[in-house]
Amino acid sequence: MSWSLFKRKSELARLLEGYEPYRRPFPGSSNQITLEQAQANLAYLLSNSTHRVTVLGQLMRYWKIDVHNTAEIEPLLDSMDLWAEREWPSIFERRLSDRATWHRSSRDGRDIVFSLLMDVSIFLGGLIIERAPSCSWALDLSRDSEESSMESFKRPIVLIENASFEDPLVILDIEAIVFGRYQASALPPAVNAGLFRRVVLDAIHQADSPWRNGVRV
Repeated sequence: MSWSLFKRKSELARLLEGYEPYRRPFPGSSNQITLEQAQANLAYLLSNSTHRVTVLGQLMRYWKIDVHNTAEIEPLLDSMDLWAEREWPSIFERRLSDRATWHRSSRDGRDIVFSLLMDVSIFLGGLIIERAPSCSWALDLSRDSEESSMESFKRPIVLIENASFEDPLVILDIEAIVFGRYQASALPPAVNAGLFRRVVLDAIHQADSPWRNGVRV
């Protein structure tokens, strides 16, 4: 496999040549897959989440980031943010920043970046669920998402319960957030500064909030 399409061949690009793909059973956007196929995609995530964090961890050892050491998540998230800020521009490709390409991709070969992004998403989602047990991986099957043709519909998301918003259930499309960060890799670093830290800590705070629908519970 050649990485000649990247702006420069970085160490991350070299390491991704041997990266294990994330092989969800059914690629495609919500209007391209059935509910049963979406459920199979969620089942794949749930059964492979531990392994995928291991795959990510093996990669991150090069930068001396231990994704398994989650006792203190704030410095860990800071390290992940800094890593993405420094390294992702070197694997940015305009073709891969297209949302339709992201949805339909098999996430291997020339599209292996999408497997990395999914693994980062699983890792971040796992941190939220570990700290806030009321949260969980789920499919976005909400009527609002379906009627609004939301990108998250029929895709795995982190479901945040007991949130401090009017709606007691908050859907966090963490993979879309991570993909959005990749899309912005060519922009000034300040655009995404501290994004992983904010997303994870905000989600944990929302889940821990004693307020629901404006009333303390």
